[in-house]
Amino acid sequence: DLVAGCDIITCSERDASEIFGFESLGNGDATKSTFIDSSTQVMNAFPKVKKITTTRRTTHSASHNALKGIMYDGSVYTESQTIDIEPIIDRIGGGDAFIAGFIYGELMLQTAKEALDFAIAASALKHTINGDVNLVGVQEVQEIVSGNTSGRIKR
Repeated sequence: DLVAGCDIITCSERDASEIFGFESLGNGDATKSTFIDSSTQVMNAFPKVKKITTTRRTTHSASHNALKGIMYDGSVYTESQTIDIEPIIDRIGGGDAFIAGFIYGELMLQTAKEALDFAIAASALKHTINGDVNLVGVQEVQEIVSGNTSGRIKR
């Protein structure tokens, strides 16, 4: 019932299969094609949904991941930059930071790519903060988006 009233949702292929019971293609492998297929199924079932987004994680170790965001709007598939996160301090809240960053990006930025890049940068930063709240501001996220991942203190 909640999804039926949403414009934007976060939903992976696994979510579409386990929550909504939609057929999952690709034998469990998550690809651009499987994401578009599952997103199309969700959008057909919930016509108000206009955009579906989620993250893709490559796990190198428990403390080293690479993260990117993806989105489908019914016709265009978009990917964010990939951000390497090492060391991870706390993953809890990373998904919340991603969707909050995406909503901010949708409201304040020009393109879906910019919104996704902002979202994935917000999520990556959250991975470096203990606790489940992303205690960063827009400027800090923009630094990551622009490629400044040095962690150097700015005075």
